[in-house]
Amino acid sequence: MTSRLAALDVGPDFFGGNENDRSQVHAYIRLLDSCAQEANCALMFSAHPSRRGVAERALDSGSTGWEGKVRARLVLHDPAGDEQDGEDERSRAIRMLNTIRNPSNERILTRAKCNYAKPGEQIPLLLKDGVFVPKNIDPGAAPQRGPMRDAACETKFLELMAKVKAAGDYVNKAVSSKGHYAPKVFARHPGRGDFTQGEFEKALNRMFGTRIRLDEAGPTGRRHKELVMM
Repeated sequence: MTSRLAALDVGPDFFGGNENDRSQVHAYIRLLDSCAQEANCALMFSAHPSRRGVAERALDSGSTGWEGKVRARLVLHDPAGDEQDGEDERSRAIRMLNTIRNPSNERILTRAKCNYAKPGEQIPLLLKDGVFVPKNIDPGAAPQRGPMRDAACETKFLELMAKVKAAGDYVNKAVSSKGHYAPKVFARHPGRGDFTQGEFEKALNRMFGTRIRLDEAGPTGRRHKELVMM
């Protein structure tokens, strides 16, 4: 089953109610839950903090229902606006205003709430080529593994299946099948990306029987088995 994510930017633009009315907020979040279940996807939305949320450093806004009804909340802020030791209120307000007008190229992503992980964990980010990347991690040197990598490999596997089929050929799961063993064919395909034969083999094993299956095809006397999507 393909992983999906829907993002609302910003969430209140889709709301249309009173963000300080807890019952309206709860009804809205329940509606989003229903949409996510119907579309079989994860759902996230962004929101701007209120002045109170900024002043109290909680970076939230509106009714407590926004915090209580969601499963997790992430906070992204510019560390240049963080309070300094011995700083008075006026100096802090001026510095925060300057930070808003001239933001730095750094951000801190904080797990403010999470039902399934420890809150308070932080990831320093740095703006690079228009994208925020982990400040203390070299993406090129980071190990390429994990659920997101697996999901991307599965998507690439299905994409290459379709391309091979469109070119008039086929693939199957038999290692002994000369020229048609899917992981080997895909590992040599120019559109494979940076995925290896070993990764394609694991993707095949994960998806077989749930997302792909073997089917018979070809003219009489020249029948063969090939992988098809379920």
